[in-house]
Amino acid sequence: MTYNRLELLKECLTAINNQTTPVDKVMIVNNCSTDGTQAYLASIESATTIVYNSDTNMGGAGGFSAGLKLASQRTNCDYFWIMDDDTIPHPDCLESLLKHADDLHNRFGFLASNVRWKDGTPTNLPMIGTDWSTKVANGLIELQTGSFVSLLVQRRAVHQVGLPYKQFFIWDDDAEYTMRLGRLNPGYMCADALVTHKSAAKGVATGVVKDVPERISRYFYLYRNDLFIQKHYNSHAKVVRTVLHDLTDALRCLLFAKDRRFQRFSVVLKGLFAGLNFNPTREEVE
Repeated sequence: MTYNRLELLKECLTAINNQTTPVDKVMIVNNCSTDGTQAYLASIESATTIVYNSDTNMGGAGGFSAGLKLASQRTNCDYFWIMDDDTIPHPDCLESLLKHADDLHNRFGFLASNVRWKDGTPTNLPMIGTDWSTKVANGLIELQTGSFVSLLVQRRAVHQVGLPYKQFFIWDDDAEYTMRLGRLNPGYMCADALVTHKSAAKGVATGVVKDVPERISRYFYLYRNDLFIQKHYNSHAKVVRTVLHDLTDALRCLLFAKDRRFQRFSVVLKGLFAGLNFNPTREEVE
C-alpha cells in the first residue's frame, strides 16, 4: 500500500523484485497519491504487477483491506506478503518467511518479520505471546500481535477470518487483524526475516501530549480503535483499566501539553467515547 512516497515505493519494489525467492505477483494499492505515483505505476503495470488506484484516501486500514481482497480475487497465490511502501525487505526475507512456514507445516496464524529502523535498532515491536519461548530455538518468537510493516499470511486464513476492518482507517488495524488470525493458530516473529522500516520517525506514535499539531487529529482513531480491541479481546477489568488510562491521558493533555491543550484533550475524549459504540462490519472474502 502506498501514499505519497514515490521514491520509497520504488526502493520497496526493487527490494521485492530482488528477493532470493521470487514473488509470483505484486499487488500495489495506491491510496489516492498526488505525487506522481499513479503515472509511475501506469508505466510498470503488467500481468505480474497489479495496480489498484483508489479515488479516495482510505487510510492504511482501508488500503490493506482492499489489497487483500484484490489479491484473493485476482491471484491464486497461497501466501500474501503484506507491507507498506516504506518497508525495505532484505534480499532473503521472503525465503526465510517461507522456510519457517514450511517448517511449521503451515500451522501458523501469521509470520512477522524482524523489523529494524534506519539505524539498525529494533522498531515496531510486537506484543510477545505468553508462550514466546516455545520455538525460540528455531528462530521463532510467539506473538500476540504483528505489524503490517511486513507480514506473511495464508490465503486460507484470510478466507477464514475475513479482511482487516477498513473502518479503523489508521492505527491498530494490524494489531486487531493479527489477534484475529492468532485465534486460528499462533503467530510468530521470524528472527532471520529482516526488513528495514524507513519511517520518518521511529515507532508508531510520539503520544498525543507531545506530538506535532498537524498529527493531533489522528489520535482519535488510536483511542477509538484500541477501546474496540479491548472490548472484543480482553476482560471487562482490562476494558475498565483502558478507559481510566485514556481519561488520564486526556488530563495530561490539559496539564502538560505545550500547545493546543484543549484540542488534544478533546481528541482523546472523542476517541474514547466513540470506541464505546464502535462496531465495524467484518467483510468476508468470497
